[in-house]
Amino acid sequence: RVGGRLMPENGSQLAALEAASGCKSIIAGKPSKLLVETLAIKYGLSPSRTVMVGDRLDTDIAFGRIGELTTVLVLTGVTTKQEAESLISDGWKGTGDTLQVPHFVLDSITGLVED
Repeated sequence: RVGGRLMPENGSQLAALEAASGCKSIIAGKPSKLLVETLAIKYGLSPSRTVMVGDRLDTDIAFGRIGELTTVLVLTGVTTKQEAESLISDGWKGTGDTLQVPHFVLDSITGLVED
């Protein structure tokens, strides 16, 4: 967000490059399964023991879900509490994108640590 507005990101630039080159790209960033698998191999991560923490539903949480990781959405960045509640409600009803539904939602990352 810039000044409260969402701004175009890599997807629009990638589409332009694909159109200009006539080549199809291979996506290797979030939320790519390829990236999850590569990180798991490189660092010896087990999905059942790995947590993805992020502030974006469409990249961070989808990345964790695609990789079968536990996901935690923190409300200190892009996603607002209202956006998260709406998507979670729709996901639970089966009408939304369940890849973007986090397992847990916290106000901030400090909620991961006990006092």
